[in-house]
Amino acid sequence: MIPVAALEKLNPRSSILAFKENNWYYARVMAISKTANSTWSLSERFCPLDKTIIRAPNVQHTAGDRSISILINLPQVPLKEGVQRSIKDIFATIKYEVQLNQSPSNKTVFSALNESAYFKIESLEPNTNYCAKVQLSLRKEIFSKQSQPAHFCIQTLQERTLTIVLSMAFVFFGAIITGIFCCWAYSYIKHRRTLPQSLAKPFFQQGLMTYIYIRLTAAL
Repeated sequence: MIPVAALEKLNPRSSILAFKENNWYYARVMAISKTANSTWSLSERFCPLDKTIIRAPNVQHTAGDRSISILINLPQVPLKEGVQRSIKDIFATIKYEVQLNQSPSNKTVFSALNESAYFKIESLEPNTNYCAKVQLSLRKEIFSKQSQPAHFCIQTLQERTLTIVLSMAFVFFGAIITGIFCCWAYSYIKHRRTLPQSLAKPFFQQGLMTYIYIRLTAAL
C-alpha cells in the first residue's frame, strides 16, 4: 500500500492511472487558495477494482420460430497510459449470465451461467414475446463483481412448419374439389350426349312446353 504522504508528491490525475486495480489505497484532499489552505480530508480505504462499476454488455440477438440466439460482447475499458485494454486483461474469470422470461406472465423459461458468450435457447413457443436479462459475472483473486444488466425483449417468429402444412392442405383440398367438379362436369356432358334429342333439351325449355300444352288443352 502506498503511504498517504506519497500522494502529495504525485499529480492527482496521473497518480490514479499509475495505481494497480487490485491494491488498496487512501486519499487525502486539501483545498488551497492564495490566502489560506483547508485542513486535510482523509478518505476511507478503497480499492479501484472493488469500487469500479462495470457497464452492461453489448448484446446481439436474433429469433427463430422456436429459438432465440444471443451473442454477448464485453463493454469497453478506459485507456490506461494510452493503451487500450479489455476486461479480460483485468479479470481472471469472466462468466456470462442469461435469464429469459416469457411475457407477460414473467415466467422464467431459461437461466444459465456459462463461460461461453453465445447462447442458443431452444424449445420455445412460436409467435411469443420473451424478455431477457444479460449480465457479466467477474472475478479476480478475492474480488467478485457483476456488471450492470442489459435488458431486451424479442418475439419468436410464426412457426414455419404450421404455415407449410396449412398451405399444403389448402392446395390439396383445392385440387380435390377441382377434380370432383371436373369429373361431375364431364359426366354431365357425356350423359346429355347419350339422351334422346327431346330429353337433351334444357329443363326450363321442357317445362315451358309442358306448361303451354296444358294451357292449350284446358282452353279446348
